[in-house]
Amino acid sequence: MPKIYTKKIITVGNSMGVYLPIELRELGYEPGVEVNIGTSGSNIVITPKYVFKSRVRGIKDVNGELRPIFVHKDDKQQSLRYEDLRTIEQGNNLISFVKDQVDDKIFMYYVVLNKKKDVIQSVRGNYISKLAMQDIIVGKNPEYYIV
Repeated sequence: MPKIYTKKIITVGNSMGVYLPIELRELGYEPGVEVNIGTSGSNIVITPKYVFKSRVRGIKDVNGELRPIFVHKDDKQQSLRYEDLRTIEQGNNLISFVKDQVDDKIFMYYVVLNKKKDVIQSVRGNYISKLAMQDIIVGKNPEYYIV
């Protein structure tokens, strides 16, 4: 169900309007995400221009480490900014590559699993180049690319 919100219309000079950057942030859109804005009757309709298949909703900095924020398991695996590229298994590591469509970068994150496939080390990640991604795919240790 779409979010319904009401905001005060402001007057700037002789024009009336709504300051959209604040509205978009309140609706959960990140800076740099392209949106389509239209009207339906007296309502402003805001829809994302692109939606990508992804398990990652965002990336946060925790004490200098970059960690992915995952889409809730009950929600659609879609993101307005991040697109899943590839997931590989390398020994005990499960490694995933995600493309940041806004910054045009590749984010690599991984978890260390035991033989029962339980997580024994938390998820960490870093932005990497396409060449580094190819190195990891052919077998290089992903920890070399975590700062």
